[in-house]
Amino acid sequence: MKNFNELKGKLTEQDKNRIALVICKGTKKATMIRKALGQSGKLPDHGIFTRLIKTVSSDWVFIASGDSRPDLRMVRMIILGQVK
Repeated sequence: MKNFNELKGKLTEQDKNRIALVICKGTKKATMIRKALGQSGKLPDHGIFTRLIKTVSSDWVFIASGDSRPDLRMVRMIILGQVK
């Protein structure tokens, strides 16, 4: 298993779609995330991304620390460039 920081420069379209579904519930946000992931190689190595994991079955999961909502919100904000 590898985390997002290790794979961000090599994401496939399928990876981008699955990540968007993991971190977003609404389709509008998921669309924005998929577009932003097109530039994923330029995203900073952020510690929270180590919890976004690609499993051996090629699924993506997010391992939250307690309540996942604030963590997922932070991931979305970083991907969308709202947090550096």
